[in-house]
Amino acid sequence: MQFSYQLKRECGSVEIWISIRNLSDEKKKLGNFKIVELLEIDGPLYLNNWQSWLPFKRFESLPNLPAILNFAQTNEVSLFTASPIPELLMSGKIPSDYFIAGEKFLIGALASKISHPYFLWDEGRRAVGVYVELFGKPLESGKVLELEPFIVLEGKYQENLERYALKVAEYNGAKFKAFEGVGWCSWYHYFTEITYDDLKKNVKILKKLREEKGIPYSLVQLDDGYQKDIGDWTDTNEKFPTLEEIASTIKSAGFKAGLWLAPFSVAETSSLFHKHPEWLVKNPDGKPKVVYRNWNKNIYALDTTHPGALDFLKNTLKEIRTAGFSYIKIDFLFAGMVPGLRYDTKTTPVEAYHRGLTTIREALGEGIFILGCGAPLLPSVGYMDGMRIGADTDPEWKGNLPDLGMPSAKYAIRNAITRYFMNKAFWHNDPDTMILRNDAGLTESERELYAFTSGLLNNMLLQSDDMTRVDESGIEILKEAIELSGGRPRVYYVSDELFVIAVKGGRHFNSIAVVNIGDDSTQINVPPSALSWSGVELSDNLINMEPRSVKLFKTASNTIELNKSVKLKEDGRKVNYYEEE
Repeated sequence: MQFSYQLKRECGSVEIWISIRNLSDEKKKLGNFKIVELLEIDGPLYLNNWQSWLPFKRFESLPNLPAILNFAQTNEVSLFTASPIPELLMSGKIPSDYFIAGEKFLIGALASKISHPYFLWDEGRRAVGVYVELFGKPLESGKVLELEPFIVLEGKYQENLERYALKVAEYNGAKFKAFEGVGWCSWYHYFTEITYDDLKKNVKILKKLREEKGIPYSLVQLDDGYQKDIGDWTDTNEKFPTLEEIASTIKSAGFKAGLWLAPFSVAETSSLFHKHPEWLVKNPDGKPKVVYRNWNKNIYALDTTHPGALDFLKNTLKEIRTAGFSYIKIDFLFAGMVPGLRYDTKTTPVEAYHRGLTTIREALGEGIFILGCGAPLLPSVGYMDGMRIGADTDPEWKGNLPDLGMPSAKYAIRNAITRYFMNKAFWHNDPDTMILRNDAGLTESERELYAFTSGLLNNMLLQSDDMTRVDESGIEILKEAIELSGGRPRVYYVSDELFVIAVKGGRHFNSIAVVNIGDDSTQINVPPSALSWSGVELSDNLINMEPRSVKLFKTASNTIELNKSVKLKEDGRKVNYYEEE
C-alpha cells in the first residue's frame, strides 16, 4: 500500500490530504491505519466522544478505563454506544473521536464519509496518534482511495474550536432551517406512558399560554410511546388514533406537529423483525446482530445498504410526512453505523450511515425540520437541522452517575456548554429540554441553571412538562431564558464543573454568566478575555458561586433586529436587502 500526503498551509493552520493506492496485484481489505503522530504533546487535552450522548471534556490524564468497562458490563450498557470500535476500549485504549484539542492546538478531520477518524493520546510518550478505521473496505489492485482530510490549527482553545467548526461546516456544505420559538416535548414527564388525552390536554394549555402570556410556543413534539413497536413506526398502539389525527390535533391549535422515531433500530418483538430479518445488519454467522438493549428488548440495526430496507425507510418517512408532521426527531442513530455484515459488502459502516441519512432527508423533503439524537456527530453534518449534543436530561440532577451518557441533567447541560461551538455552524444545538415544573426533582436553582444556560448559548429552547404542573415561577424562568437568547456565545473552560459564558449581540443583552454545575461552593476570577468578548464590565471580577447555580451579569445589547428580503435583478443576480423591523 502506498500512502500519499499533500499539505496545504494557511496562516495558523495546515490541512493534510491523504490517499491510499493499492500497489499489489490483488484486492486488499483496508483496516486500521496510523496517519500521522504529533509529538511533545502535554495535557490537559480535550477528548471528544463520537456520538451525541457522551462527553466532550478536558482530561488532565487518561481516565480509569477498567472502572468504566466494569460499570458498562454490570449495567448492560453496550460498548458500541461509547465507540464504533469497541475493541479499542477492550484493549485499554480511550479514543478521541473526530478531533482532539489542547490549550493551543487542535487537530481534527474535516469529514467522516468513508472512514472513522480518531486519536489516541500516549501520555508516556507525550504523543497523539492520528488514525482512521476503514472496517475492511476493499480496494482493488491499482485503485486509489482518497481519505477525508485533516486540519491542524494553532491558537487559543476557543478560537480553534470555532475555526474548526466553520471549516467542517464549509467542507460538508452544512445548511439548516431556522428554529423559532419554544417547543414542547412529551418525554420527560410522561415517558412511554403518554396517552392521546395527555397530548390534547397539553396542547390546549400551551395554546392558552401563547395567547394570554405571549410565550412563543411554536412546536408540539410527541415522543416515544405512541408506536406499536420499535420498528413499526406508522402503526400506532391502543392509546392513540392514527398519525393523521395526531398531527391534525396539534396543527389545529396553531403548532407545528413533531414526531419521534428511531429509524435505524428494530426490536426483536416488532413485525419488521419477524417479516424481514434479511434487512438487518448481521454477525459473521449470518444471524442478526444485537446492537443494544432498551425497552427490555434486544435491538437490532436496519441494514441501510439493502434495497428492501431502504424502500421501507423511504416509505415510512414519506408516510409520516404525509400525515402532517413537519418536525421529525430521529433517535438512536448510532445503530445505523454498527460494524457487521451488510448486503453491500463494499460499504463501510460510515458509508452505510450516510446512505441511511440521505434516504431520510430525501424522503422528508426540504420543508421538514430534522432533529438528530444519539447520533455519530461528524457524519451527521449536512443532514441535520438540529442535533442533541449531550446526554438525555432528567427530572433529577443525577450528578453522581458515571459520565457515560446516562440520563442526567448535569451531564446534559455540561455537554451543551462544552460543545457550544457546533451551534449555528453544524446545526442548531439541542441541549435537551428544560424541565420547569416545581414538583420534579430539580431545585429552582437547578432549573434556572439549565434554562438560562440554554438561552445564553442560543440553543434550541424546548420544554418537557405536564403543563398543569408548571406554575408562574416556571413561566418566569422560561421568559428569562428567551430574553437571554439570540447572541453569540463563547465558553471559557475553568474546570470540569465551572464555566464562564460570555455573550455579545444578544436579542436584549450582552451577558457574562458564571455556571457552577458542581456540588461545592467556590470562587472564580472572570477572565479578562471573557469581559472583552461580551463588553460587560464588572466592579469585581472575583465571583462567589453556590453549588449548582448560575450567576448573571448583563448590559443592554445594541443589536438591531433586521428583516431580510431577497430581490432578483434583471441580470439574474439575487441581492439581499436588510431593513430595521
